[in-house]
Amino acid sequence: MVWIFPIYKKIDVRGNEAHPLFTYIESQKPFEGFNMNHPVTKLLMAILNEKYPHYLHGDSIKRNFTKFFIDKEGNVIERFESTTEPFEMESYIEHLL
Repeated sequence: MVWIFPIYKKIDVRGNEAHPLFTYIESQKPFEGFNMNHPVTKLLMAILNEKYPHYLHGDSIKRNFTKFFIDKEGNVIERFESTTEPFEMESYIEHLL
């Protein structure tokens, strides 16, 4: 399955207008929660609860910097939320290389 989308064009990643790429990868790796030990989680949760409470439901992308790792065959291997530190992804990166 191959999706083509314009580079540098804003696309929707959630809701009825979400690009099929994001609908697909979310379905492959559901939201499992934020790292509650991360220093920004309390602030992030406060913002989401106040301004975007509907974001907290379901498996959609919650905020910026959600990362999905996809292997060479197009399989979604892992999902990392914005509260994941880069060093926590190191072993996944090494495995995929």
